[in-house]
Amino acid sequence: MNKLIYTFKRNKLALLSLLFILLVIIAALFAPYLAPYNPDKINVNEILKPPGFAHLFGTDQLGRDVFSRLIYGSRISIEVGFIAVSISLFIGIIVGAYAGYYGGAADSILMRFVDIMLTFPSFFLILAISAILKPSIINIMIIIGLTSWMGIARIIRAEYAQNNNKDYVLAAKAAGASNVYIMFSEILPNCIAPILVSATLGIAMAILIQASLAFLGIGIMPPTPSWGGMLSGGKTYIMVAWWLTLYPGIAILLTVLSFNLMGEAIRDVLDPRLDTRTRER
Repeated sequence: MNKLIYTFKRNKLALLSLLFILLVIIAALFAPYLAPYNPDKINVNEILKPPGFAHLFGTDQLGRDVFSRLIYGSRISIEVGFIAVSISLFIGIIVGAYAGYYGGAADSILMRFVDIMLTFPSFFLILAISAILKPSIINIMIIIGLTSWMGIARIIRAEYAQNNNKDYVLAAKAAGASNVYIMFSEILPNCIAPILVSATLGIAMAILIQASLAFLGIGIMPPTPSWGGMLSGGKTYIMVAWWLTLYPGIAILLTVLSFNLMGEAIRDVLDPRLDTRTRER
């Protein structure tokens, strides 16, 4: 905990990133109370109003308040990010744990399957599946989760292979503990650092993928507000209503950047090997 506090005191960008992520999460949780207007309410008398006191971030082509839609859009981004990463972590940990713990034929088969999955361009695979299935936020979360577990699987496999012959594992085996217990109660807690880093970076990637799909008109369908959908709807009016693309773009940029910086900060705190490399320099 002391090292975590020290890291955030030293790394101002990480601290700002943490505060921004908390702000986005709060906006997502309390959107009905924070949004000044109904995000879906059409007002023909307020079409394309520039930012001002009545509408902080202006209005869109249907007279809807952009600030309110940004707040509600944070719900989609956070929900997709956390649930998609939870799915990918679950699959990646299971595959990586079995491959690294058992080794041999199990390792070869599972890792070759991972290699095959990695040969497919992830975004185009997600794009193709999303175009086939019925557009919904549930499908998007599942698709992103099912196509982004390979990296964490390889990381976990390496961690398990490294820890497999350590004293605490050998002691648990000698005591008669089951393989499942050793895998998930003994070894897994020692892999928490790479898991947290991968999860943080994975959330950023999931948010970016979801925004890209929404921009292409796949996944989250209007009138549900999403940052990518707002970008897509605003591109037609970019020369006359710059605020329609500026604010959603900034929201996506800052959120993705914040999660990436948080991942780096968590790695600095939890990976003891970084301290060794720093002292060697």
